Amino acid sequence: MSAFDVPATRLMVIRLAMFEIENRRNERRLDGGAAPPKDLLEAENVSLRLLLAQAEIDAQELLAQAGIDAKERESADKLRSSRASVVVHL
Repeated sequence: MSAFDVPATRLMVIRLAMFEIENRRNERRLDGGAAPPKDLLEAENVSLRLLLAQAEIDAQELLAQAGIDAKERESADKLRSSRASVVVHL
């Protein structure tokens, strides 16, 4: 299991939940009835929590990618340095 399987699964759950919330809002609009304020606030609260969870996933992926990029750059720098020292000694 790779490091990104869990966030990918979380992302799917978040997107499905947000889709469900949006569907419920649209159903209420089509029915012509306004959602009670408490229900609307609860839905907004869930939506905001899901967006926050998505932001956390995105941040984790960016940090992981930054770590990979930094390691690759460090390896490339070491290789360049090694090549330079070989050229100097020739």
